[in-house]
Amino acid sequence: MNKFTTALSVLAIGVASSSAQATKTSAAAQDQSFNQAKNVQPQQVSGFYLGAAIGTNRLTQIRDTDLPAIDRIDRSISSSTKTSFELFGGYQFNRIIAVELAYADFGKLNYGNELQFTTLPNEYSPSAFTTQANIGYTFTSGLRPFALIGLSMLDLNPGDKSSNEQKKEPTALRTGAGIEYAPAALHGLSFIASYSNDWYKIDYKQVPPRTILSSNSYSDLGMLRRFNIGASYKF
Repeated sequence: MNKFTTALSVLAIGVASSSAQATKTSAAAQDQSFNQAKNVQPQQVSGFYLGAAIGTNRLTQIRDTDLPAIDRIDRSISSSTKTSFELFGGYQFNRIIAVELAYADFGKLNYGNELQFTTLPNEYSPSAFTTQANIGYTFTSGLRPFALIGLSMLDLNPGDKSSNEQKKEPTALRTGAGIEYAPAALHGLSFIASYSNDWYKIDYKQVPPRTILSSNSYSDLGMLRRFNIGASYKF
């Protein structure tokens, strides 16, 4: 009986020890999970942000259809592709809406040898100051598909101002779309790819009047199109 009693005592002590060790292990695992949960930063959605982008762009102009056919042989012309730079900042109110201010420098855009029988300047150095809405949805993964709509104040800065005079600087309609990725682990840093267009109408008049065109004033439609990649930081 003594041996049997001793064996039962040893078995009971072993079970109790194993149970205590399992309880300690479970508690330690729970503490570790709790500490990890405390260290995980919540996704930052709203706030002010600043960013910069680099991209490629082209300028396309459609000649005034009111001009006689002989004066608009170049009905639609596009410049070479150049590099553009943009600085932007804004405030995101929630997962859906943000408002932005942006300044873009489009570089020197040249029509090359495309121009014939026209007084259009061969080269432009456009810049734009834009107020726009950024409308999309921020998913918990950090992905945000979005659309852009706004107004741009353009300065086309034509290279040849002696034979053409802009009646005023055009206001453009900004439209676009893109995607943003802002992983929570990077604490406010996000990466952006977007495509946008600035649509405008520009009024010209020849100074002094010349005989190249039968009309001394005309209006062309233009589009500055651009593909951007960039990054921003939300405070």
